[in-house]
Amino acid sequence: MKKARSESYSVLKMPEFLLIGGNISSHGGVVLFDNFDDQPGEAVSQMPFGNKPLKLQSYVLLICKAGELEFRLDCNNPLKLSGGDMVFFRHGQIVEFISSSDDAKVMFMAFSHEILMSLGRFMPHEDAGQYTRLTKTPALIDDIYTHYRMMRATISDTESGFRENVLVSYVYIVLMKLLIAFNNRKDRRDHDSSRQSRQHELYHRFVALVKDNFMTHRDVSYYASSLFISSGHLSRIIKSASGKTVGAWIKDYVILEAKVMLQSSDLTISQISDYLNFPNASFFSKYFRENTGMTPGQYRRS
Repeated sequence: MKKARSESYSVLKMPEFLLIGGNISSHGGVVLFDNFDDQPGEAVSQMPFGNKPLKLQSYVLLICKAGELEFRLDCNNPLKLSGGDMVFFRHGQIVEFISSSDDAKVMFMAFSHEILMSLGRFMPHEDAGQYTRLTKTPALIDDIYTHYRMMRATISDTESGFRENVLVSYVYIVLMKLLIAFNNRKDRRDHDSSRQSRQHELYHRFVALVKDNFMTHRDVSYYASSLFISSGHLSRIIKSASGKTVGAWIKDYVILEAKVMLQSSDLTISQISDYLNFPNASFFSKYFRENTGMTPGQYRRS
């Protein structure tokens, strides 16, 4: 895979953000990014909004301060954010930004796995196959933005001997504020053990299983058996949750992983084929073309 920046703590500008693509790992620290200083109209042409899926190598808090964004997470249906919305993405998820309005202003905070795990017992995980949308509260957005500015200033203060300690403290404050917002969500307070909740749980368990096993298991019966339900029951749950059949969801995820590797790695098509456990490169190319309308080589060049 292409290497990201080597700094533990970074504030990125647009060209740097685009260069590292999906690999925004902060190497044990924090990466910050925003487009607040860009001129109106630059969001559509320069932000990574388009058909380039990014596989996150860190946990990411995304705040849409103004305008609108449309994105897809893993193989789920497209979702929209508007000014004031915040979402929390998890390590290993594949996000594809589809479009943005001309006035879109966004802020990213990327946190390493190590930092998140130190608060792991507090952080929300029951939506593991999806993102966590947090309640739109102007006061909370302003508070997070205040700490964001402090984090940027701390990263820039290279002379300080306590820079790392101060920065991590700000990160913990932000994460704890997010936890409070998550726990105060009305839909969480109203959450119960209904049939719908059970289906929600099964869907996300299915997503997690596919991510762990898609290279070796692409048959419906394997996932149904692993979840201790019938293939028909699994099919109804996945169709209701995503609008896709089980087979289509698995196929789409295989293609999504292939796209990520074609976009963000220097591996040959044959090596990618081997990694994804296809019989040979020709079979992989045919499979990819049938599902995307272009060969792996054409997609990589595009």
